[in-house]
Formats: sequence, C-alpha cells, structure tokens
Amino acid sequence: MELDWEIVPLATIYDVRAFDCGDENLNLYIRQFAGHHAKRRISKTFAAFPLDEPSRVIGYFTIATGSVAADAAVSDESLPRHPIPVIHLARLAVATEYQGLGTIGPGMLGEVYDIALRLSEEVGCYAIDVLAKTERARRFYERQGFVQLKDGDLHLWLRLKDLRASLHG
Repeated sequence: MELDWEIVPLATIYDVRAFDCGDENLNLYIRQFAGHHAKRRISKTFAAFPLDEPSRVIGYFTIATGSVAADAAVSDESLPRHPIPVIHLARLAVATEYQGLGTIGPGMLGEVYDIALRLSEEVGCYAIDVLAKTERARRFYERQGFVQLKDGDLHLWLRLKDLRASLHG
C-alpha cells in the first residue's frame, strides 16, 4: 500500500473518534485526553494523516519531558547519580489497517528522533525513553535500537549519542 502522509501537531480539525489501533487505552487517550493534556502543556500529541484525507488520523504519538532513575540507566559511560533527563515517548499508535506496513510507526518514531535531537541542543536530554505496553511493542522498539533498562522488561531507552551515531553512519 503506497501512501503519502504527513505528521503534524494534533489539532481539533482531526477526526479522532474513528481512530482504532486495536488497543482501547490508546484509542481512549487520543479521543479524550490528548487535547486536554496539550492545552495544559502536560504532553504534546502529533498526528499522522494521509494527504488525500487530511482530517483522518492514521497514527499518533505523544511525548513529554521526563527522567530515568540513575540506578535504572544502562550506559557505557559514567552518569550522574541523579535522575537522567529524557524525552519520554508516552504513546505511539498506528491505526489497525496501517499496522505492519513498516512505514507509519517507524516514520512517527523518526519524527520523535528529530524532536529529541533538536531539543537536546537547547536543554539537557540524554535519551528517549519508552515504557512499552506489550511484548510486541517492546520488540518493535528493540528493532529500532532501544535497549532495556534495569528497572523493568518493558522500560527501554535510546541514548541520543547512539541515535546520532546511527544517523551519521
């Protein structure tokens, strides 16, 4: 399936009522909470939509600032003993009919990478962390270079140092 699509900050013009990724918690979040959290600056949600149907959301991700406990960190370098600043990937969901294409999820994750790298030029940000919701999601993130942290099987991170190295080859 060839699809031209774009990612933009979620706005009220998008029809999120029909969004279905197969996980009711993720569906509920975009329908009821994403807009409120954005207004209060708790988190920011970005929507993916097909260019030929610009009001239809086919995927979304939510990010916020966060931290990882120093004793959970996995790193080959010495880190301070206080919480490590991160960009927290709170949610990433793809509509069921677009899952498995290998484009929407990785494409949205690429946007998260771009945002994290830009922010790290201005503020302290060591990694992107995510708490995967399922084993399937954990495997997806591991394929993208995330590594498991010491505080749980589903808590992972991707150090920005490693991301930069992978992008610059």
